[in-house]
Amino acid sequence: ADSEGNKVLDIINPINDLEWISNEIVAWVFTNVKQKWDSVVRRGRSKLLGLFSGYKQSQSFVEDIFTAVENFVRENDGRDSVFDKLESFDEGDLYRLVSAFVMARFPMGLALNKNDILSSAPFIEEITSKLPIHGCFVAQDLSADKEMRFIRHHILHQSIASTASNFEGSVWRCLQKAFSLRSPVLVFPVSEMQTYAPLPGLNNFATRDPSLPSKGFISC
Repeated sequence: ADSEGNKVLDIINPINDLEWISNEIVAWVFTNVKQKWDSVVRRGRSKLLGLFSGYKQSQSFVEDIFTAVENFVRENDGRDSVFDKLESFDEGDLYRLVSAFVMARFPMGLALNKNDILSSAPFIEEITSKLPIHGCFVAQDLSADKEMRFIRHHILHQSIASTASNFEGSVWRCLQKAFSLRSPVLVFPVSEMQTYAPLPGLNNFATRDPSLPSKGFISC
């Protein structure tokens, strides 16, 4: 489908989707900050710091980004102490700052699915050869369908232990790469928070065997 959700027959390069997602996130933060820019100019660096800290990051994290941007501007534009002269910021300066923040705050790892389809090979090669790009820092090619079929087959036949050495585990490698970017926040589809009962119909999904985490696993 295209960006409007319409079904299309042409092959679309997924790197364009990645660029679109990245631009949307940057535009979201950029618009939020720009709307408060008059207040930022009046109150200075501390106000700007507070705006970025509002995205659930410590002030020290944001200060590191400020320092990196300040060093970049000094080395490339010859301007010193730009955060002490916020009235001189133009939209390009603000966009640079927001982009740097978004890349650090919301790094992306890509699951390059359907690697079992021949037409996907050039797209996988293009994306992995250009990392990092558009906020994506790691990527893993995989076939979710292939791995699900493997797991389903061996759970049903109770033979997964004896064949684990033949398991590609690309989904797991993808998760490991994502964990290298940010610590995970574990969430599970439950119907309520007292007993952690799963949503109806999820117990038998994929394996026809209860496989959702227990209350004890969630609590840890």
